[in-house]
Amino acid sequence: MFKRLSCLILALVLMITPLAAINVSASVGSDAAKGTVLVYAQFLDSNGDVIYDQLGTGFGVAYEKGSKSVDVGEVTDLFITNRHVITYEDYSASGDYWVADKVYLIYTDDAYEYTEYYDSGLSYEGYKFDAETSRMVLCSIVGYTTDADCAILKADSTAAGRVALDLAESADEASSGDQVYAVGYPGISADVFDVSELQYAEALGSYYITQKLDGTVSGVTITQGIVSRIGTSALFTNYTVPVNVISIDARISHGNSGGPLVHESGKVIGINTYGITDDETTYYATDIAYAIELAEDNGYTLKTGSSGVNVALIVGIIAAVVVIIVLVIVIVALATKKKKPAQQNVAVTPAPTPIPAPTPTPVPAPAPVNDPTAKYPRVQCTAGALVGKRYPITGILRMGRNPNCNEIIIPGDASGVSGVHCQLEYVSGIVYLKDLGSTYGTYLEGKGRLAANQPMPVKVGDRFYLGSKNEMFEIVNKGGTK
Repeated sequence: MFKRLSCLILALVLMITPLAAINVSASVGSDAAKGTVLVYAQFLDSNGDVIYDQLGTGFGVAYEKGSKSVDVGEVTDLFITNRHVITYEDYSASGDYWVADKVYLIYTDDAYEYTEYYDSGLSYEGYKFDAETSRMVLCSIVGYTTDADCAILKADSTAAGRVALDLAESADEASSGDQVYAVGYPGISADVFDVSELQYAEALGSYYITQKLDGTVSGVTITQGIVSRIGTSALFTNYTVPVNVISIDARISHGNSGGPLVHESGKVIGINTYGITDDETTYYATDIAYAIELAEDNGYTLKTGSSGVNVALIVGIIAAVVVIIVLVIVIVALATKKKKPAQQNVAVTPAPTPIPAPTPTPVPAPAPVNDPTAKYPRVQCTAGALVGKRYPITGILRMGRNPNCNEIIIPGDASGVSGVHCQLEYVSGIVYLKDLGSTYGTYLEGKGRLAANQPMPVKVGDRFYLGSKNEMFEIVNKGGTK
């Protein structure tokens, strides 16, 4: 009896432990979503008309400045995001960037509408947007840093429910293998809808799809992953200045840029910043310590290092302790009531002859799992900033230097490459190469410079370059074969 009850206790403890962990995960994600906001940046011409806009994510922080103090969990008006969310970079020319003329926070689901257009071959043609800034909250830019790609925003007013998140003092509070959550708003792209959703505009002769951005808390996405490593990289600074980054496998999309990377403890350890796509994709977040320093330089003291106590974890532990205590009481009660039986003379029965164990039947090994991308060709960089890297062409792959608009991001020190330079598209077994109006052109070996926005079929073995032969690519099969 005692052994059976002991086993029962162990089984219940093992059941309670993962349930408590699940509650902790759910709590970490939902708590972080309450402090996450959608950031909208506008770039204006001399007449005040919008010539370019872009979207990203930000998150609220607790702070002290003068007599004002906001604590973790309270409604806040100070937010962190990426610098590249509020600036537009001139990738094709000097490498300079322009700071947004207007920056807003979107809290509702009816403030921004976006329409993309596609031709009869479903190739991307362009977009238009409808922004109701009267339904947004205007922000001022407190400061930003180029190297660590972070910025501080001060909202003109607060919104109920958007609270300050708990910050770690630096990414060093995490370790490789720790669980993390990338929190943010999904970006608008061809990846977020099905082709069957496209509608046809007869007057334009084009297909289109219209999407409304959901800036509410329910519109936030939470992607779970683990920390691969924490170290320095010069990826964000054109390979000139090392920056402390967190390498993770939790997916960061274009819209997630600027969102919080939340540690399993519930503290923000980084700012979601970049994704680099190869045969596998690695995602990076910059160390939260840079934002803390930036805020300090601009007169704000961010609050860090709270207890980080998780209510769900406490409840789980208490529940496990209560169950164990109850079972111990039951065991003691049963043991005291049980009487020891009188000793009797019992004839000894010979032990039975053991039966040989049956020979196990061999189980055939499972069939290997097919790689779903095996049938698709690849594009491989043979010269330039991404030399040696290879990318599967499963749909549309845009190439250029703007991290908000491309699937293949060319680092900033590559000359002659535009912000959105060209694209590769796989349609019915054929790969098409199309220049997207780049400044210095896209060249196909043997064909010369491609006309802008005119798709050209290419095959395995064909080589093309962006601006100059310093950035050369080749169409290959999986594994780099021709």
